[in-house]
Amino acid sequence: MQRFVYKLAMQAVIIMAAGCASSSSLSNANAPEAHPRVVAARVQAGGWSAPETHRASRLYALKCGRCHKFYDPAFYSSEDWDLWFHKMSKKAKLESAQEKLVSDYLSAARGEPR
Repeated sequence: MQRFVYKLAMQAVIIMAAGCASSSSLSNANAPEAHPRVVAARVQAGGWSAPETHRASRLYALKCGRCHKFYDPAFYSSEDWDLWFHKMSKKAKLESAQEKLVSDYLSAARGEPR
């Protein structure tokens, strides 16, 4: 019985991991990582308030870090980042207000004006 439960649990883990994987043709294998604190510092340097930055950073860490590492948004062109973000926001099940906040936050991390 324990063996059956173990196999069932492992299958669930594999299925969940597959759900987080992206099927995009874009490759991010060479993309550098950017810790959420580094991203938050960039955003605050761009003029965001501390509470607003904290709220967006927390949501970013919870929703995006659940399935993969934190890719550096500055590594991507606007077009590539928008494509990735659109796909990932659906997988993260972001509500529209959350999607806007994280999108604006990551755009600010890329150095784009509000």
